[in-house]
Amino acid sequence: MDHLYEQLFKKKKTGKDHCLRAAIFLATLVISAVVFFLLCNLIPNAFGRLLGSFAIIGVVYAGYKLFMLTDVEYEYIYMAGEIDFDRILAKSDRKRILTVRCSEFEDFGEWNQSSAERLKNMPLAKRYDFTSNQGGAVYYAVLNRKEVGKIAVLFEPEERILTDMKRYIKR
Repeated sequence: MDHLYEQLFKKKKTGKDHCLRAAIFLATLVISAVVFFLLCNLIPNAFGRLLGSFAIIGVVYAGYKLFMLTDVEYEYIYMAGEIDFDRILAKSDRKRILTVRCSEFEDFGEWNQSSAERLKNMPLAKRYDFTSNQGGAVYYAVLNRKEVGKIAVLFEPEERILTDMKRYIKR
């Protein structure tokens, strides 16, 4: 009997994420002010102020959308030895990033210092990081894709997913 497991978690923001959010906020303020003053000076009547107000609304809306795109969640969907990795931005925009079969894993294990060194020295075409940065147990998988080459995936499966995955891994 095949089981369907879903795991959803929010990615913890790093210092880089906080700096990006602050930069977006400040850029929105500066661009809004510059656009408003330019429009008011180029068109010095009430129409210029009205147009400037609408421009501020547009810039603030665009800044808000960019700001919300830094809100990242990951979802793992696991069924019968196949796992899908989805990224969800701003709780609305879902994109399937990768689908892998556990039987394709060439190397699999818990992420630690020795596995980090081994992957560092391995020629990888791509590396995917689907971790939450919250300190949970991280696992890695290495597999070979015909269209891309050798890839590595870092993820944090729940115990129930991990237990079922081990049935399909060829080791």
